[in-house]
Amino acid sequence: AAVTRALRHAALLPLLCVLAACSFIPTISVPQDHYYRLPDPTPPRVYAHPPLGGALGVAALRGIGLYQEQAIAFVDARSPLELHQYNYRFWVEPPTHLVQDYLVAYLAKAHAASKVMRLRPGEGAAASISGDIEHFERVTGNGRDEAVVTLTLEYGPPDQFRARRLDKRYSARAPISGRSMEAVAQAFGAALNQAAGRFLADIAALGPAAGH
Repeated sequence: AAVTRALRHAALLPLLCVLAACSFIPTISVPQDHYYRLPDPTPPRVYAHPPLGGALGVAALRGIGLYQEQAIAFVDARSPLELHQYNYRFWVEPPTHLVQDYLVAYLAKAHAASKVMRLRPGEGAAASISGDIEHFERVTGNGRDEAVVTLTLEYGPPDQFRARRLDKRYSARAPISGRSMEAVAQAFGAALNQAAGRFLADIAALGPAAGH
């Protein structure tokens, strides 16, 4: 019986060694994706009477492939012609839609028109806004750390065959005050707030798109 027990114990030894080895395998942490939205716009002026009149539609902006993806883009100032994307750090929407939503919120909050909405096919609007994203990236290195936004924005009748009343380029930069990606998102919001403010001042001076 003693011999039998010894044989059983010997047979269990390899299994115990395997279990012991497994208990020392390090746990591998898988990187998590992080998603960021822009802060709410803060227009410096809220109009008592909407300068742009009736319904105003904002179309999704156009942009190069990089700005149609959610990954946050950045540029090293030492090699300014090369764009990079962060791993695991994303916008909640691609910048082409992110900026569209920001402009809708900004113009609605400023009471720029009686109704401000995302422009979709078949929806009626007295005027429309469209445009292109030329820059929407963080620039870092060489003593710089800032959000850079450049938009070309168009304003006019919704009919694409009628002349636009405005077609202008707007650039803005905002310093990033902190090392977190939330600070980066705050800086992008500040830069967009500047650009949207200048754009609204220009189109408010023109008045309703149909008034020309």
